[in-house]
Amino acid sequence: MTASAKKGGKLIALTFDDGPGPYTNRLLDGLAERGVKATFFMVGQNAKNYSDTVRRVYREGHQIAQHTYDHPTLSTKSDEQVHWQLDTTDDILNGHLGMNFNYLLRPPYGDYSKHTLSIIGKPAIIWSVDTLDWKYRNSNTVRDNIVSDAFDGAIVLMHDIHSTTIDGALMAIDILKEQGYEFVTVNELHRRRGRTLVNGELYYSCKPTGTD
Repeated sequence: MTASAKKGGKLIALTFDDGPGPYTNRLLDGLAERGVKATFFMVGQNAKNYSDTVRRVYREGHQIAQHTYDHPTLSTKSDEQVHWQLDTTDDILNGHLGMNFNYLLRPPYGDYSKHTLSIIGKPAIIWSVDTLDWKYRNSNTVRDNIVSDAFDGAIVLMHDIHSTTIDGALMAIDILKEQGYEFVTVNELHRRRGRTLVNGELYYSCKPTGTD
């Protein structure tokens, strides 16, 4: 058993927003080569057009989560609009997978209100490491931002709609593996730490609890 896979090792969750897109399959190839699992917060309107990719993400053991239908600021929407965004995306994902899941939600822009959290009916996953990949569009910067800010229990924010993110993420994985990190999904991160994700609650990271 390698240092990166031993029980009690350092855990980190890589997450990818806004896809699926034209680069997602290349990312999946790289993750498969490295034996790494990640979490994909999918936008419904993109998932609708990439059914094969959605199914591949699930088939290869990654976690599928949702990021609304068309990426609105949820705190500015009515209750009916919020429910439509989430229900429509759930239906698209379930339709592709042929099963019904209770998907985790990442609110677009990390935006939320207390009221929004009370009605979404899902755990809300934010992040503790922001790569700013959408801003810099530079693979080395993405790599450096991941590696420099990584910690045991971190949740890393990226976007698989940028080609530079794919390259930066894979380079960072190679470095962090050498540092003893194990890459897990958001669900697995919390399960391994003995924590239960609760609907309407916010989660930024999951630091060591002494439990594995």
